[in-house]
Amino acid sequence: MFSLTLEERNTCPKDCVHWDDCYGNGMGFAYRFKHGKTLEKRIAIELQKLSKKYVYGFVVRLHILGDFYSAAYVNFWREMMKSYPMLRVFGYTARWKKDPIGKALENIRSEFSERWWIRVSRNDTDLLLSANSIPSAISIPCPQQTGKTESCLTCGICWKMQKPVYFQSHDEMAKQRKEIKQCSL
Repeated sequence: MFSLTLEERNTCPKDCVHWDDCYGNGMGFAYRFKHGKTLEKRIAIELQKLSKKYVYGFVVRLHILGDFYSAAYVNFWREMMKSYPMLRVFGYTARWKKDPIGKALENIRSEFSERWWIRVSRNDTDLLLSANSIPSAISIPCPQQTGKTESCLTCGICWKMQKPVYFQSHDEMAKQRKEIKQCSL
């Protein structure tokens, strides 16, 4: 699995529900790639190399931080999906089908339903392909966060199941770590 980290907030919609408690708030040392055509050219070169090395398949996790920043960028990924049948993509977006970027993402999902697993992070607990920080009756708690699996690679529910996934908010997890640390003193 390979990952891509963009600049949070610079690429995210202003109405993101996690604007204030962004995952990036706790990732001061993460390297953030500047979005744009130069990056897209570099990604295309990297994907070509990966496709030759991993002919049976590889996964790209979009975006550890940041989001899809334009419909043209979404179309870039559509072209990569067409060019590299061994490519699998999973990740999260705050883009919703009401805007052009969200509509373009929905179209890719329809075209590559077995290989394109981008979940919507908008706390819409009824949306099947959602990632929420609000639990619901039908959501599955993230097994990695609950200690039931070591990592995303040993789990895979985010790219196997269409049920909503519940994630603890990053602020909530930080508070729990702080409480545990204080109790052990």
